[in-house]
Amino acid sequence: MNVKIFKPRKTQIKEIGRSQIYFCVPCVTPSVTLLVFIYLIFIFSSSFSTLSAQIPKIDSLQIALKTEKQDTSRYNLLMALGDRLQTSNPASASSVYMQAANIGENMKDNIRKANAINNIGWDNILLGRYKESDSILQLALHYVENASGIRAKKLKAKVLGNIGNLNEDESNFGKALDYYFKSLQIDEETGNKTHQATILGSIGTTYLFESDYPQGLDYSFRALKMNVEVGNKDGQAHNLGDIGILYDDEKNYVKALEYYFKALKMAQEAGNKDYEARDLGNIGVTYMNENNYPQALDYYFKSLRIDEEIGDKDGQAHNLGNIGSIFKDESSSDFTKGNVKMTIADKYAKSLEYYAKSLKLFEETEDRDGQETVLANIGNLYTITGKYKKAEGYLKKAIEMDNQVGDKGDLMTAETYLSQLYDTTHRYQLALNWFKKANGIKDTLFNIDKEKAIMRKEITFQYEREQDSIKSVQDKIDAVHNEVVKRQKAAIFSISGGLILVLLLAIIIFRSLQQNRKKTAIITAQKIEVEKKNIQIEEKSKDIIDSINYAKRLQDAILPSVSQIKQYFPESFVLYKPKDIVAGDFYWVEKLDDIILIAACDCTGHGVPGAIVSVVCSNSLNRAVREFNLYEPAKILDKTRELVLETFSASDKISDGMDISLAAVKVGADGSLEKTISWSGANNPLLIIPPPIWGQKAELHEVMPDKQPIGYFPNITPFNNNVITFSPLRSNTLCCLYLFTDGYADQFGGPKGKKYKYKQLKELLLSHADKPMEEQKNILEQEFNKWKGGLEQTDDVCMIGIRI
Repeated sequence: MNVKIFKPRKTQIKEIGRSQIYFCVPCVTPSVTLLVFIYLIFIFSSSFSTLSAQIPKIDSLQIALKTEKQDTSRYNLLMALGDRLQTSNPASASSVYMQAANIGENMKDNIRKANAINNIGWDNILLGRYKESDSILQLALHYVENASGIRAKKLKAKVLGNIGNLNEDESNFGKALDYYFKSLQIDEETGNKTHQATILGSIGTTYLFESDYPQGLDYSFRALKMNVEVGNKDGQAHNLGDIGILYDDEKNYVKALEYYFKALKMAQEAGNKDYEARDLGNIGVTYMNENNYPQALDYYFKSLRIDEEIGDKDGQAHNLGNIGSIFKDESSSDFTKGNVKMTIADKYAKSLEYYAKSLKLFEETEDRDGQETVLANIGNLYTITGKYKKAEGYLKKAIEMDNQVGDKGDLMTAETYLSQLYDTTHRYQLALNWFKKANGIKDTLFNIDKEKAIMRKEITFQYEREQDSIKSVQDKIDAVHNEVVKRQKAAIFSISGGLILVLLLAIIIFRSLQQNRKKTAIITAQKIEVEKKNIQIEEKSKDIIDSINYAKRLQDAILPSVSQIKQYFPESFVLYKPKDIVAGDFYWVEKLDDIILIAACDCTGHGVPGAIVSVVCSNSLNRAVREFNLYEPAKILDKTRELVLETFSASDKISDGMDISLAAVKVGADGSLEKTISWSGANNPLLIIPPPIWGQKAELHEVMPDKQPIGYFPNITPFNNNVITFSPLRSNTLCCLYLFTDGYADQFGGPKGKKYKYKQLKELLLSHADKPMEEQKNILEQEFNKWKGGLEQTDDVCMIGIRI
C-alpha cells in the first residue's frame, strides 16, 4: 500500500540578539510606533499575571527587579527574565520585553529598544501571530537600518534572520531566502560566525523544504562545518538532523539513520529537548519507510512525550499523524498493541482518531503543510474503507492546499491517492490523468544527478575535515621539531663546557674507582636478591588477582542480568558499583508464579570477605523461595535469617550477615504490574515517590525497615510485612520505588570531604523522579562521581529504581 506519512520535521534554529548595543537614534514613523506599542500594552496587561508561577530562577529575577532602580541594570534584568520565559510562555515574555523597550525609550537608546522589540517579534512567531510579528520586526529593523558600527550590524543581521524565519514559517520560501542572504552578508562582514552558521543552516532548511537537495546539502554541510569550528552543539545537532532528512527524502535510509542518531546524541549532550523530539520522530519516520512498524511506533511515542512536555503543538501534530499512518498501513492482518488484540476495523478507527487529533493541532498552529498531509491521509483512509465521496472531498482539498503551499512531494502523493480512488471507482480516464500528473512530479524530484551531487558534497566535507585535522597535526609536529632544534643548540654549548669539567673530574673519579669497585660488588649482590624477592611477590600478587577475578566471574553468575530485570520491570534501572573487584553488595530477582521478588542486599564487609558472605546470603534467599515456596517478603527474610544462622553456626555468635530491602510485586492477568506491593526490610528502607497531585509538588515517602540484620542479633523478632497501595490520580502517571544499600549515602566527598547522607540522596531522587529511569541512573552515577571526586570509594553501591 502506498502510504503517505509526514516527512521528517525540519526544525529551524532561531537565534535572537541579546547583546547591549549603543547607537544614534534613527527616525521612525510615529503612527507605526504608536500602533505597535498599543499592541504591546495589550499583551502586557493580559500576560503579567502568569509571571509569578515560573521557576525559582525567574522568581529571583523578579525579586531583583523590585529593588533595582538604575535603568541599565533594570533593562538587563528584564531582558534576562524575558529569555527565561520565552520558551514556556511567549506571551508573558513579550510583556517583559515591552517593559525593557520602554526603558530604552526613556533612555533615548533606540538600539536597546530595537533589541527588545526584535525579541517581541520572535515571541509572536512562536504564538503564530505572523501579521503582528511582521509589523513588529519591521519596526525593529527600522530602528537599526541607518545606525553605524559593528554591534548595530550584528543586531540588524539577527532581525533580518528572524524576518526570514517568519516568511519560512508562512511557506514564502523565496522571500525567506532573500532575507537570509541579506543577513548572511552582514554576518560575513562582521565575522559573526555563530549567527552565520545559524543562517547557513536556515538557508539549507529552506532549500530542503523546496526539495532542492544539492543546495540544501551544500548549505547544511557549510553550517555544520562552521558550528563544529565554533563548538556549537545545538547547531551541530540541527545540521546533522537536516542532513538525515535529506537522505531520508532520497530513500537512503541507512545514511538517514546514521545522521539522525548522530543528531540525537548531540541534542541530548546539549540538553536540547526540541531537537531531541525532532530526531526521535524522524527516526520513527525512517523506520516506517522501512516497514519496521514496531520500531517506528516506539520512536513516535518517545517523540510525542517530549513534545507534550515542552508544549510543542506542531511536533505533537506530526507524531499523532504518523501514529495514525501506522494504524492505517498495518492493515494486512490483525495485530496486537500492548495486550489488546485489534481487528482491521479497529485499526482504521484508531487511525482516523489520531488523524483527527493531528489535524486539529495543525489548524491551531496554522500549519498548512501539515494540514494537507493529514487531509490526504484521511482521504486515502476513506478510499480504503469504501467511503468514496468523503475520500474525494478530502483529497481535492489536500491537492488545493498543496498547490498553495508548493510542496511537490506531498502534491505527488495526494495526486497518486486521487488516481487510486478513481481507479477503485472505475473512473479510469480520471485515474489515468491524475496518475500522469503525479508521475511527472516524481520524475522531477528523483533523478541520478541529485544523488551524485549529494555524494560529492559529503565527500568534500569529509575531505576538508581530514585536511584540517592533518594540518593541525603537522603544525604540532613542526612546533616540536623547532623546539628540538633549539634544545640541540643549547645542548652543544652545555656539552662543550661540561667536557672541560669532565676532564678535571676524571682524575678524581679514577682514584676513587678502585675503592668503589668492592662496594659496587656488594650492592649488586643485594640488588639481585631484592629483584628475586620482587619477582616472587609479583607472581604471588598475580595469582591472588587471578583468583579474585575468577571469584568475580562466579559472583557475577549469581546476579540476574539487566535484561531479565527489564523483562519484569520495563521502566527500571540498576546502579551497581563494587568498591573492589568483588563486592558484598548484590541485587537479586526471582519470579514465583505471578509474584516478582526484587531486592537490594548489603552483606557484611566488602571485597573478598563480603563476596563470600554474599554467596551464602544469595543462596539462602533462593532456598527460602524455591525450596520453601515463600513469597511474602517478611517470611522470606525470617527464613533467610534462619538459613544464614544455620550456615554460620549461631552458637559461635558470628556477626556476619546482611541488610536488605525486599519488595514483592504482583503481575496481573494482562501482564501488567499491579498497584499494590508487599515490602520488608532489614536496616535498609524503601523510598517511594508517587505522582504529584495536580498543582502540587511531588513528595517522597520513606517506609522504615526493621532495625535488625539478616544474621546474628541479640533480640531477634519476626520481620514486619508492609503492604503499600498506589492510587495515582491520572492513569498515565506512575510511581517510582527505590531499593538501595547504604554505600551511596555513606560516600565521602564534596568540598569538605563529608558523607553524602540520605537527606541529600532523597532530594536528588525527588528532583529527577519525573525523568526516564535510565536517565535517572545516569544522573545518580554522575552525581556520585562528582561528589567522590579524587577520594577512594567508601563502600559498595547498589541501587534499584522501578516505575510501576
